[in-house]
Amino acid sequence: MKPTPWKPYVSINLPFRKNILDELMRGSLSLLRGLKLSYIIYGPLGVGKTSILLSLIEMIRSNAKSSTLVPIYVDCSRHVLTPGDLLNPFLAALSYTGRIEYHVMGEIARIMSSKDVVHLIRMLNEKLIDANIKSLLILDHVEELKHLSRYWDMRLTPKGIIEEIMNSDAIGLICSFTSLNEANNMFGGLIDLFIVRKVDRLNKHDTTQLLSSLLKDIVIDDDSLEWIYELTRGLPLHIHLLAAEILSREVKNISIDVLREIINSALNEPHSILHMGLRIYHHELLKVIRGRNMIVKLLLLISKGISSASSIARSMGRPAQYIAEYIRRLIEVDVLAHGERGVIIKDLLYIKWLSKEFPSNFPLGFQP
Repeated sequence: MKPTPWKPYVSINLPFRKNILDELMRGSLSLLRGLKLSYIIYGPLGVGKTSILLSLIEMIRSNAKSSTLVPIYVDCSRHVLTPGDLLNPFLAALSYTGRIEYHVMGEIARIMSSKDVVHLIRMLNEKLIDANIKSLLILDHVEELKHLSRYWDMRLTPKGIIEEIMNSDAIGLICSFTSLNEANNMFGGLIDLFIVRKVDRLNKHDTTQLLSSLLKDIVIDDDSLEWIYELTRGLPLHIHLLAAEILSREVKNISIDVLREIINSALNEPHSILHMGLRIYHHELLKVIRGRNMIVKLLLLISKGISSASSIARSMGRPAQYIAEYIRRLIEVDVLAHGERGVIIKDLLYIKWLSKEFPSNFPLGFQP
């Protein structure tokens, strides 16, 4: 197994995700028996939601029982600008199967050009039933749809499209979100119709197992494994980044001193795998919670032990309610957590990167 930061690792035997993959597979196959189950999976940036969804597609395609189930994947953060863009992949997927006659595809295309999304979904449902096909629509990063509302026909919101799909008989649905709150905000009461599952970070044992499979023949001592878990808190993206950086250094044995040297050196090199990967993570995180300067300063204060909203607000000269909202968002996306004495930072590797990337916000000699 090779490290694949920012490129989802796809396998029908995806490590450490067997339970959730098996459940999603059973739910998907139930559509063929007339039992429609819709799912929401959620978890922090870098936890592996996309890997799970793409691996599910591979499982469906390799299963003889699912030959009449067409999985359709849509990355809502990259490919959706209008309501019709949610449904373009349907046309491509159904055309690829060859199970729907050519004149029907032309009829569907004409409806798509008219932008009558409700009519289109209903027609797709009818034609799927006529062709004895079921389709599984997999929507990744669904929270990104809310930023595109100004491009959409105000009579039909993202929630309206999802509701129309939920009411269909032949179209199953799986959605991913960064946080459950985002799903609640977008879907409202509709969320009660979904089975909701959280994708957790890896525990210490699984973190060690993943590192062993990524680093192959490199010998790494127990202290280093312990520190990597403290730095990453089991976030697969950060584990992959660290493993890729270690492999690029061509070392054979990793002690805690060697590991510290590799990490410090990488964070000081703007074009290292680790530095560039954490920069991408930072920008993706900003898309979710927004407020670049606020996040950096807030995390700095928390890393120094100032952990209550009121104390942070006094230090920053901002209203406590304003700070509390940012803390809430960072907890939702799993960067912060509640500790015994206030909020604590989960992603210590991210904090180390911030201290290098924005040194003016950190005191001289600061060591997160």
